[in-house]
Amino acid sequence: NNIGTKSAQNAVTKALNSLNDTKNNQYIQSNSAGKVKELSVKEGDHINAGATVATLYDDSYMKLRIPFNEVDAESIQTGAAATVIGSGDTIYGTVKEKSSSAVSTDAHAKVVYVTVEVTNPGALTTNDYGSAEINGVACANTAQFEYVSEGTITSTASGTLENLNIAVGDSVYSGQKVGYVKYDNQNSTMSNAQLSYNDA
Repeated sequence: NNIGTKSAQNAVTKALNSLNDTKNNQYIQSNSAGKVKELSVKEGDHINAGATVATLYDDSYMKLRIPFNEVDAESIQTGAAATVIGSGDTIYGTVKEKSSSAVSTDAHAKVVYVTVEVTNPGALTTNDYGSAEINGVACANTAQFEYVSEGTITSTASGTLENLNIAVGDSVYSGQKVGYVKYDNQNSTMSNAQLSYNDA
């Protein structure tokens, strides 16, 4: 009977997928590309499924959040071109955000914060400071560059971190296996998956 055969084939396929998932779950894999900013765990630590293993950043884009005088800021629109002066280079960027209301500074001036995004020419880091000119209006203050995007690598399994083969500053690619978790109940989890497959 074809239906019975099809059902049995499906059971085998599902059991095999489950067995493969159980094996794969031991690996910690990065779901995005970037550079390692910091590690939240170390080898030998016990970690839970969903725990952050590392924080990543993408240094190909940087942003500056700088205060413009309230009156000057009136002419600044999101999407406007900006000239960013930082670390000796002039870089061209775009206004990504503008705060909706002005705030008072310590010197009792009213300022509006404008966020400008630039493509990193290669040398900028978060240790660099910069300023910007938008619509012919220059900002008198400088601010520290920040990374535009940050991500995390998380564990899909609970257990002991047996191996972690990344360090701060390393570049990782999406899909890269960066570590290995030994399950708390590895033997029973593996055995159950193997038994289900054998049964099927």
